[in-house]
Amino acid sequence: MQVRLATYNIHGCVGQDGRRSAARIVDVINEMRADVIALQEVDERHAEQNAQPALTEIAERTGLQAVRGPTLFSEKGDYGNAILSRYPVEGVLLHDLSYADREARGAIEAFVRIGPDTFIRVVATHLGLKFRERRVQFEQLYTLLARNQSALRAGDASGSLAPDPVLIPEPHAGHNTSALQLFAGEIVCVMGDFNEWTSLSPHFRGLQQMGLRALTKRTFPAGFPVLSLDRILVSSGARVLQTGRHITSLSRVASDHLPLIVELEV
Repeated sequence: MQVRLATYNIHGCVGQDGRRSAARIVDVINEMRADVIALQEVDERHAEQNAQPALTEIAERTGLQAVRGPTLFSEKGDYGNAILSRYPVEGVLLHDLSYADREARGAIEAFVRIGPDTFIRVVATHLGLKFRERRVQFEQLYTLLARNQSALRAGDASGSLAPDPVLIPEPHAGHNTSALQLFAGEIVCVMGDFNEWTSLSPHFRGLQQMGLRALTKRTFPAGFPVLSLDRILVSSGARVLQTGRHITSLSRVASDHLPLIVELEV
């Protein structure tokens, strides 16, 4: 079967024209027809009185199940990552990737059932702006990926919004990743905005040595993309059919990033 994955930094639903519109993000997501989507910069702090939070609106208007992964919290609402899925999400963990006094960061780890006996282990994240914090955050990603998928906790997938999972801080430690080939028979996808400006970044070597293939295109800024900040990394358990960007007149203005899309055969 074929599965379409996407990662999309929605910039708090603020477009290139400075206007905040969850409706435009909904339309872009519906245009993409992706099965599993990692979202970054989901901002629910600006909802008008009696208005739905942005992620609730996006989930209801796309018909996708949503999993929240907030990293910043306030009385007005939360901010952070999310996963949207056309398939049932049967296990979720949240990981704290925050570094020192930098902006809080995190990752969502979700177990998505795409068939009776077929699952995709999805990790969705948005890493920091500084080289040093990203180095630590990549080490944290190595740690969480090295765990067996059975460590995921079961979640309630009966509703359109999954319950908030437990926040589990991960220690950071060095890893001899050259010896790690962990994903035989397992489909693993790591998706998000990594804030890495070059494909030559040493930070991706560890993930690649673990058996993940890094896929990217230029997605930022949306109006004239020159940087590949967004990536999808895929294990050998799935065959990559195509990598591309979703470029339409709407996607060029709805956010400051274009969506990155990968087609898989699993």
